[in-house]
Amino acid sequence: MVETEECVLIISDTHIGRVTPTYNISVFRQRLNFLRQNLLKVKRIINRSYKLPVLNIFMLGDVIDGENIFPTQAYKQDVDADDAMDLAVDEFEDFIHSFRGRNARFKEINMWTVEGNHGRVGRRNSEKTNFDRIFYKRLADRLNGKNTNVNISKKWYNYAEIQGHGYLMFHGEDIMMYQTIPYYGIVQRAMRWKSGGIHESYFNYVCLGHFHTVGDQFWNDFRVLLNGTFVTDDDFVQKKLGMKEIPKFWFFGVNEERPMTWTYLLELTRLG
Repeated sequence: MVETEECVLIISDTHIGRVTPTYNISVFRQRLNFLRQNLLKVKRIINRSYKLPVLNIFMLGDVIDGENIFPTQAYKQDVDADDAMDLAVDEFEDFIHSFRGRNARFKEINMWTVEGNHGRVGRRNSEKTNFDRIFYKRLADRLNGKNTNVNISKKWYNYAEIQGHGYLMFHGEDIMMYQTIPYYGIVQRAMRWKSGGIHESYFNYVCLGHFHTVGDQFWNDFRVLLNGTFVTDDDFVQKKLGMKEIPKFWFFGVNEERPMTWTYLLELTRLG
């Protein structure tokens, strides 16, 4: 008998509109296609043992690169936020549709969203006035009700319960770093949340982006997953953290017994 599980894909820091020596809109499209193909390749492998009828997607912000986030940003972009928004909605709508199709690759798709700091419109604007949030709402208008549910958080974080396990997600820009290392700050903040700092204090996993590199850390009864980025040759990571950006995204399985049954880091820069 083939057992049934759900699966989770974490997406963050696509920074649509950003330009580096090795990243632009054309490269974004190519990497989104690689993400799609590599996810389906892993799904075919897993389906030998498990059915995966439900795909859960955690969208962790900085989808749109934004405007005026740092002084020289205008010199590192090839489109403004409005054009980036239109592109993001069209491309991610196609991305989601490709997982349904005639073969019913996934019978149900659930999305949970949080905003990133690059979505901010200005320091004096409402925090809800965020390019990422507007993108999520436009995407939800196209997708909701078609076996797809987009859960847009009204808070700075979001929380998903899957097969009885709790997943806390946020972008990560408010995490303090020590010696330019974010892990102590992440664990310290998560311990406070778990002891009642937020209402949803039952969580097995903490999921965030922002730092443009991949990480995996266990701490007592929770685990931290740090997600990668679409952007390569990223001077933020190189100059601020002294690290190399990692264009890989977490993809893992969930069942009633365990919050993670298997895991893959999906490649964005090549197939396989």
